Amino acid sequence: MTVVLSDIPVEVSPRRLAAKAEFPVEKVTDFLSQAGSVLRPAGIFDEVDPVEALGRSEDTWGKTVIIGLCTLGQGVAGRIGKSSGRWNLWDDLSKVALSDTLDYLEYRVRLFLKPTGRSTGDRLIPGCRELPLEANRLILDHFRAEESMGIQVQSSGEIDSRTGFAFLYTTADRTGDKPSHCDNCSRMDCPAKL
Repeated sequence: MTVVLSDIPVEVSPRRLAAKAEFPVEKVTDFLSQAGSVLRPAGIFDEVDPVEALGRSEDTWGKTVIIGLCTLGQGVAGRIGKSSGRWNLWDDLSKVALSDTLDYLEYRVRLFLKPTGRSTGDRLIPGCRELPLEANRLILDHFRAEESMGIQVQSSGEIDSRTGFAFLYTTADRTGDKPSHCDNCSRMDCPAKL
């Protein structure tokens, strides 16, 4: 069952963005008054058989996984990288807003799984050790939402993490405190570490 969240409540405070961008709060406040109307945080997720949807499975994933996409919308995609000067407020805004969008999506995934007695396990992003970069295309194709969600795919197959990203949550039963897969990963620009 595909769950579509077309209007995710995300509000970025001027102080938080100013701290991220190392920019004066007054200028960030002016920027947000104009940019805020462009943000259209949205997400979509589905519980799938990983072999059917991704052509692979790992022992730690369980029989089903949650795959999904999150985005800030088409309006943001057109503005990324176009700011001038030392600070690119659009880039910083997208990182902060996508982090909040993912937090909300994870909350909704947990609510979705709760009646089944399961919870989310590890969050994987295509390009990490357990999930190859090719999974981006498979997840995008599963939802057929690339253009409508404003997600930009680079020639390498990687989704521009300033416009959105694909994700996978394991749903396997977990015993004890297992270390996160991210703890052992050296990738610093990964959206999972937002």
